[in-house]
Amino acid sequence: MDYRFLKEENFGLHYQILDKTRWADKDALLFFDAEEDSGQAKAMFPGFGESERKKGFAFQCDHLKTEFARLLTPLKNSVIGRMTFFDDIRMAYLPILAKLSVLEKMNMEGITFNNLEVAEAEFFFLHLATDDSEKVMAVADFYNKFGDIVYYKNGLANTKSGNLFQALYFWGYDLGWLKDTICKPFLESRGETCEKGDAYHHYRKIVESWFDEPANEQQKAITTKEGLRYYLKSETELRIGTRCCEKVDWDEVIDYSFDNYIPLEKVKECVIHRECFFEKGLRTPCYACKYYNHSMNFELERMMGWSWTADRRREKKAVIVADLLLNNEPQLKSMRETQHSLIGDTLKGLGCVMLSCSGEHELINRGFLEYFFRILEIYYEGKLSYKGTYAPNKLEKSIMLFWEASVFYGMAGDGHTAYALYKHLIEMLNAYLKVHSAVQYKQIVKEYLGRIKKYIVDRGIMALYAHYDHINLAESQKLKSMYGVEAYDDLDLSTLSVSPDIEELLYGYYMLQMAVDDNNAVCLRDRLYKSGLMGPYKHISTLTQDVQNLRMKVMMNESVLEQLLDMKLVRLEYGGAGCVRFMEKMEFLFSKGEKVSIKELYDEETGKQDRIELVNFLISDSLFCLTKIIGIVSPLSNTTLYTNVFMGEVGEHLWRWTIIFELVYLGYRASESHAYAEIFQVLKCKYGLESANGRSEFRTLVLSLRGVMKNWKREDGKKPSEVLKDDVLHLVGVDMFHRLTRTDQMEMIIRYYEKAIGMHSEGKTYKEMIRTLCFLDDDLNNDTCQLSFSIERFLINTEWVHKRLDRLKQQTLYASLYDSDEYLKKI
Repeated sequence: MDYRFLKEENFGLHYQILDKTRWADKDALLFFDAEEDSGQAKAMFPGFGESERKKGFAFQCDHLKTEFARLLTPLKNSVIGRMTFFDDIRMAYLPILAKLSVLEKMNMEGITFNNLEVAEAEFFFLHLATDDSEKVMAVADFYNKFGDIVYYKNGLANTKSGNLFQALYFWGYDLGWLKDTICKPFLESRGETCEKGDAYHHYRKIVESWFDEPANEQQKAITTKEGLRYYLKSETELRIGTRCCEKVDWDEVIDYSFDNYIPLEKVKECVIHRECFFEKGLRTPCYACKYYNHSMNFELERMMGWSWTADRRREKKAVIVADLLLNNEPQLKSMRETQHSLIGDTLKGLGCVMLSCSGEHELINRGFLEYFFRILEIYYEGKLSYKGTYAPNKLEKSIMLFWEASVFYGMAGDGHTAYALYKHLIEMLNAYLKVHSAVQYKQIVKEYLGRIKKYIVDRGIMALYAHYDHINLAESQKLKSMYGVEAYDDLDLSTLSVSPDIEELLYGYYMLQMAVDDNNAVCLRDRLYKSGLMGPYKHISTLTQDVQNLRMKVMMNESVLEQLLDMKLVRLEYGGAGCVRFMEKMEFLFSKGEKVSIKELYDEETGKQDRIELVNFLISDSLFCLTKIIGIVSPLSNTTLYTNVFMGEVGEHLWRWTIIFELVYLGYRASESHAYAEIFQVLKCKYGLESANGRSEFRTLVLSLRGVMKNWKREDGKKPSEVLKDDVLHLVGVDMFHRLTRTDQMEMIIRYYEKAIGMHSEGKTYKEMIRTLCFLDDDLNNDTCQLSFSIERFLINTEWVHKRLDRLKQQTLYASLYDSDEYLKKI
């Protein structure tokens, strides 16, 4: 700051801020006062004539270097050198943001509102002499990274942020200026007193308290600038008196900027939305939204040539950017790579904010998907068709913003980040169907699977190949010669070095296919079993690909078992009733089970299928895959690759398969011996089975198993229970086998879901994670963590995580470890 400091008096100048109601419009002025002429003006500013110097003159600070350069002197040259350092070198303003990052790590309270205000003022001071018409990127980049910092924090907005005034602040209105304007009459008569002491400070506190009050119905009803002007005037008169109202120019307070910059109908939506979230104890990334939008506004105005007008201001930025892309604006073509990349960063940040801010009421509508894919069709295929009009909600806007970000990354030559965004879109749709799992919502997504594949999955693969300059095309020909394949024959694409990344995208798409339609899941599953994609042997693999491969295998196994039982395994989460239903379906399987064509488990020659071997395989293979995922991810301390919700879901699958393992294993044991009553008592204590219905179903299951076991023999003479236990023990290992208990799995899931909530509410998990990220290494602009966090916040804000936590905590009530009477029993 000292290095940048300009002593205006050395040049006979005065420094002043031009008052405007919107922070981004503020200008710094340097003016020469003719009455204080010290003889310097003629030497310093030869461009101004004698008449101008006699009257005095002024110009904006961003023209200072131009004026100095007309006639250089050593003094002026030293000033220009210091100024251009901050214009041209990005590292010059990053320490302001790095300081915020350090405060968040080291300070007890982390970043506060005052820290943000100081950081903005410091940047404004450093940047005030910069000509934004030439140095476009500095402001946009600064606020984009500012948004990254507060996006991770996610804790500054609170119940005080839910009123109209804070909403105006988030849209760029200068509340400090408004407070000063209202209290200005008392400031001008400094020293005036009232019954409470100093009048200015007394009434200033009243105004500040007013601006912190929760939103009321009167505020929520304001949708026009006239209504806002009337509300401010009447409330000021009521709270402070007529003196202020008479001296304040209310037309200046609520001026044209509310038409061009602040659409009050959107401000009202934000007020109501925040209030709804705060009532539920949820958080909104409003500060990140403010800074990302500030960066985006600057990019639209200064880089893309977009001009704001009253009617255009009501358009959503996602729609504006889509229009610019479809119109093939020349400004987009003439941009540099760094500008494309910066716009991509901002669009990605806005997409994360919109997804993080989406609640349970946000839906992906059929009309939106039709509108969105028409845009993609026009953009990619150049078809001359009308895209139509549509007003997307927050969730739908995030989809558009992520796609637009991928396009700009592609223009910048960063195909891998573009691919990551395509993959994120698929993962986002999968998360959406977890929250909205009803048939009508799945049906809407199912109708567009073909276009999802064509414009998202296939385009993601193309972006990945483009990132590596299509070197893999030549690689495929070289591999053909190595494997003795003819030049025009097909090659196993899994041998390409790019295949691990492609497989991750495909796994997400296949999970989406399986989620929308059970019949589709059966066909897809058969194709995957017959392909080499799910095999254990890979020419090349990565950690993330291995995890997704194992996860996909579990989903396929669950699909097989659900088909066999005609039952959703998620019902096991409902405790005793779910377990009783499972035993009923298992009894039907073992008594009247039908053939299921699965590779290596169905003998096509004999037409027979061993149901015990099949069930054992599904259980042992699923437990192996899930424990393997935990074994891979758990050692990675504070990894940014996988979120706590992801690990919680893995734990839920492991919990379900652990229950299945226990029920089947104990069923085998009961059918092999006569300790039926003792084994049922164990089940009753563990799962809260109702004695009448549960006992009956368990007895029926045991009888069916005994009937099947009459014809079941192995060369080694092992019983089914021994085979199942040995298979699981061999695959998962001794250490993990001892953790295959119902209570242990539930507590692990609860721990992960609580850590997920803590990650986004400044809990211990967040503090541990943020300490590992280095701002100057650009760790906050992370193409895995930042995107994954948006999905995690979506699942939290739709209360999907909270509902699962409540259900799990109810299940722990049956754990004998938590029953004090159990400690008095003599075993």
